[in-house]
Amino acid sequence: MKKILFSIIFVATATTFFACNNGDYNANITSAANGSVNPLDVLDSAGFNWTGTDAVSANVNGTFVHIDSTQAFFTFTGGANEITAYYGIAHGFSMHLEDVYSNNIYPMGYKVTNRWMQFVDSPATGPITYYSYFGNVGQVQIIRNDATRIVGRFHFQGLDKINGQLINVSNGWFSLHK
Repeated sequence: MKKILFSIIFVATATTFFACNNGDYNANITSAANGSVNPLDVLDSAGFNWTGTDAVSANVNGTFVHIDSTQAFFTFTGGANEITAYYGIAHGFSMHLEDVYSNNIYPMGYKVTNRWMQFVDSPATGPITYYSYFGNVGQVQIIRNDATRIVGRFHFQGLDKINGQLINVSNGWFSLHK
């Protein structure tokens, strides 16, 4: 009976250990991943409860970034909405949003390439680009998309594949005239 009990305890302990060490769990409390939305419990429409006042704004690793002047919006003939919003040289967001309609929430995240966002940062060592389709979680809620305006909220985890650096973009907002 003791052997069976010890076997059960060993299997339970080993299972717990391996479940926490398969790459999905990040024990580093200072990691940007810990500020992201849980990919297993993504936001519904009530969860998107923030607003913005700038053309494009978001919190990047807790630092507020707002872009109110230098932006471009255009639509590809295939129907993709392209938004580029930069402040300074190589600092800002680019968004590629295919087939997005008002009052809908769309996933962005790992391997989602028809709707993606990127954040470009330019430290002293050179520009670093963080892509949503390399991160574990991301969503965009389109509030309005008509002939005159596109408005939405977003959040995503971005990853720079070259350096392996991760960022958390939260409370994102865009409101642009077409």
